[in-house]
This record gives sequence, C-alpha cells and structure tokens, in this order.
Amino acid sequence: MRIMKNAFYGGVVMSMAIGLASCDTTGSSEQLAKADTLHITVLQTADIHGQLDPHPELFWEEEQIVFKNRGGLANIKTLFDQEREANPGRTLVVDGGDLIQGSGYAALSEGKVMTEIIKEMGYDVIIPGNWEVVYGKESMLEIMRGYQTTVVAQNMFHDVTKERLFAPYAIKEIEGIKLGFVGLNDPAVPVRQNPSFSEGIAFSGMDEEFKQTLDYLKEEEKVDLLFLVTHIGVFKQLALGNDAMAES
Repeated sequence: MRIMKNAFYGGVVMSMAIGLASCDTTGSSEQLAKADTLHITVLQTADIHGQLDPHPELFWEEEQIVFKNRGGLANIKTLFDQEREANPGRTLVVDGGDLIQGSGYAALSEGKVMTEIIKEMGYDVIIPGNWEVVYGKESMLEIMRGYQTTVVAQNMFHDVTKERLFAPYAIKEIEGIKLGFVGLNDPAVPVRQNPSFSEGIAFSGMDEEFKQTLDYLKEEEKVDLLFLVTHIGVFKQLALGNDAMAES
C-alpha cells in the first residue's frame, strides 16, 4: 500500500489529504491513479477553548506582532461543510481536546453551552483534553455524551472500578479502507491542574496496555492507517514520535 500525505495549517483547523493506492502494478500509472486511488480527507481541530466567536489571534509577520481576527465555530463549521462537499463520504473530522473551557460562555455554563453546538458541528471522533476535567468528572461525561459522537481516550479510568471512561479507540471504514483512531490524554492532568478537578479519574501513561492497544489495531483489526490523537503537549508528542520512529 502506498500512502501520500500533505498537510496545511490554518487557524485551529488542520487538513490532511490521504491518497491510498493498491499495490497492483498492472496498467499504466495514469490508469492506476484513476482507478485505484482513494482520497480521504481528515480535518482536525484542537484547543478551541470555548471560543464560539471570532477573536484576535497573535501572528508574527516580518518580525512584527500582528493581531488578526480568526476562529469562531460558525466559520469552522463552514470549512467543514466545504471540505465535506469537496470530498463527500470520504471526509472525517476529529477534535484533539480542550473544547469546554476558556471563554465566558463556557465558564458561565460550566461547559454545557458547548454540548448542542459541538453536536451540530458533526465531528466523527473527539478526545478529551487536560481542561475537559475542569468542571468535574460527571459534568465532563454528561457534556461529552451530549455530543452524540465517538469519544475516545485509551488512558482515562474511573479510579474505583478501573473501568474506562471512554472507548480506547474508534475504527472508521471508508470504501474498504479502515482507519483507526486512538485517544491519549495527558497522564499528568492531576499535576497540571488542581487535582480536585480530576477527582474520581485515574490516568495511565504510555504503558504496556497502551502498546497492546496499538498492536491490536494493527495486527487483529488490520487497520490501514492508525492515527494517535493526543493531548499530551508538544514535547511529549515529539518524544513519542521519536520512539515510534526508532522502533520502526
């Protein structure tokens, strides 16, 4: 299987266009491109932080600080709709966490203002971030269930029963191509935030069970592409990526 990727960044939206082609080498390359290539679009947002409206964002341009209005969920939803229209049935939308905290709207409603809005955005997969716990475990669960979509977190558990709060992974299949999504939140959440926020929640790290989940998706579920959707911070992500490259 041959995989071609290209990505671009714009505001909080990342788009990754993935082309998947079979290994059949019969026919010309042009014929193969037309007949055997499937283009799947994956859009990802992260760190929306309850910002419903467009707002000033800082940019560094020509050695100067410049503020520009960006974001707003109505604008982001428009981008989603445009990409879905451009690649119908082959577009997935993922969020990488920290949806419910960070604005007046979110604070005054304790995150509940986001439930109906995010449901209407049409996400396919969502993971919790370190700030999802800010209003407590039960509020987080209520809000995220209200999204009525797939929420994944491989390493978040009820601290007493040790049962997972969410499914560890999701599999989405598009025209015979299986895409796996594993969610990973920062195990240091009780340290990064006041531990009272995450009371009742236990976190695990990138341990043997985490590795077993990845191996299961690759070896048993036979996913064609495996996405690790993390909310662990840039330095931990780089370390994780380097470890994966060292093992490959």
